[in-house]
Amino acid sequence: MFYDKFVELCNIKGEKPSPILKKLDISSGNLKRWKSGAGASPETLKSLSAYFGVPISYFFDEDDEPSVEWVKLGHSLKEVYNSIKAHPDYIASFLNGTDEKLPSFSDYQRISDYMRVDYRYLMTPEHYCELIKLPDEAKSSKSNIPPKDMVLSILGKLPATNEYKFLQVRLSMTILQHLMIIGITPTQLEETLLLKKKIYELGDIGIPEKKKMNYNFSDLCRISEAFNISFDCMLTGVIDSRK
Repeated sequence: MFYDKFVELCNIKGEKPSPILKKLDISSGNLKRWKSGAGASPETLKSLSAYFGVPISYFFDEDDEPSVEWVKLGHSLKEVYNSIKAHPDYIASFLNGTDEKLPSFSDYQRISDYMRVDYRYLMTPEHYCELIKLPDEAKSSKSNIPPKDMVLSILGKLPATNEYKFLQVRLSMTILQHLMIIGITPTQLEETLLLKKKIYELGDIGIPEKKKMNYNFSDLCRISEAFNISFDCMLTGVIDSRK
């Protein structure tokens, strides 16, 4: 997590986090956000990288996903490569950009009805508590995008928040469950050259969502072609949706 990396560097340098941020003209209010799991902005990453004398890629480990935005700051291709080499399947997501906008309460319900799963399963407890407190008018607002298209779009983005990452992983876990229901085994999925992390770790409830890798659009295309099934079949688990 970015916060842990930042504190580690502060300790090595023998300085407190708040004075460093003040010295770099960065709001100390970011500390609370980072501690809760949020990432730093591209400008902040650039400043901290220069201050501590480490490459920006240092702030990302194999469980983190760097924001595509800092790539635009002029960093070398080598730095970009070092940051994403642990997740080669994220290249397609980089092309689609990042997203911070989560579905509305009503859209969560539409997605869950379509995928035949409880909408609360798709939310972190904290996010659910936030949405449930909204006035009825806000809860009823929804987009005109069909649920299937929303799911495919969500899976095709790099997550900008923990809540978005959680949603992507839970959608992917649901898809995996549907594949098992219609008789597609993990061994068969391996034959499609799908990453093993996406076959076995998604099905392991003992692994936190933040450490799992979600399916992306190219994964679903590969599965669809390999088993001659439609996206609707994967997303709903309804065998009648087979091609």
